[in-house]
Amino acid sequence: GLAALLAVLAAADLALAAAAGSMIALGAVIVLAGSMIAPTCATAYAMVDAAAPAGTTTEAFAWLATAIAIGTSAGAAAAGAVADAGGPAPTFVLAGAAGALGAAVTILRAGSISPAPALAAC
Repeated sequence: GLAALLAVLAAADLALAAAAGSMIALGAVIVLAGSMIAPTCATAYAMVDAAAPAGTTTEAFAWLATAIAIGTSAGAAAAGAVADAGGPAPTFVLAGAAGALGAAVTILRAGSISPAPALAAC
């Protein structure tokens, strides 16, 4: 499910690049792009919750929050440089490429994440 959400998010970001010339089109497409953020985050958090071994959930969520902060910081820096050099359309293409890369990595790594083993009753 996460790969599909990331792919739709990437496609919506690429649609933003196509709509960048029109404020009305941009406004319409940004609703679609924005509507994908919450389900994508919820899915990632649910996966971390399922994969974290008992007693490590807080640490797992802290690592996820750290990864999100690093990713958004790097993404903002890259997007700023791209926007300065080429304007909004290439910036949306960068976001779409990042989403597509995330979907590809998710598909390639899907088999390596498994739910945490259940604890035996004491």
